[in-house]
Amino acid sequence: MDNYEAAIRFEATIKEAFETELNRIGNEVIEEKMQEIRKEIEKRKAALAASIAQDIRIQYEAMPGTGKMKCEIHIG
Repeated sequence: MDNYEAAIRFEATIKEAFETELNRIGNEVIEEKMQEIRKEIEKRKAALAASIAQDIRIQYEAMPGTGKMKCEIHIG
């Protein structure tokens, strides 16, 4: 192998290593963004659940002589 072939192989090796590293970094950035998005979704889910829970009122009432309870659910 002469110097030209060695240089071509070296260039290909460097290019492959560079692309591999770029892909690794890209995947890390994507994973970090996905984690941020998941956290934001969880926060919004919790806020929505709390908001919905504030609008729900459950009322139980005994039904005389039956031993049963009547349940009313009010939303809004």
